[in-house]
Amino acid sequence: MACIRIPQSKEASHQFRMGDTGTGKTSLTYQDLLEAERNGVCCVLNDSKGGEIIARFYRPERGDVILNPTDDRCAYWNISNEGHDLATYKTVMNSLFPPPVVRDPTAMIFNEWVCSLCAYLLDQFRPDTETFGAWLAN
Repeated sequence: MACIRIPQSKEASHQFRMGDTGTGKTSLTYQDLLEAERNGVCCVLNDSKGGEIIARFYRPERGDVILNPTDDRCAYWNISNEGHDLATYKTVMNSLFPPPVVRDPTAMIFNEWVCSLCAYLLDQFRPDTETFGAWLAN
């Protein structure tokens, strides 16, 4: 098997792995994670395998954290803790609701209104994430 070497200075860079079924993408990822585990290296990953990677590598006693709201083991997150004033909440909302790609004036105004309203609600009421989500849904 050929060896893929990534310089240490590039280890934290983004990677995109693409290949036909059976070419070894998952095996390579497992090798990377085993190496990181051996060396005590912290990893952030997206488990696109439907939980296979979490099942194999997740260790809560090590301090591992799951950030997936559909997983009961997900760490608690309170959106109100992401800011402290109207301006920072506006930045948070712009990241959650980015401007539309197509520069349609109506869509831009609607997006701006949504971000402003949500930022105002966070600033004035400091709801927890569940409450804020319920407000958005209703």
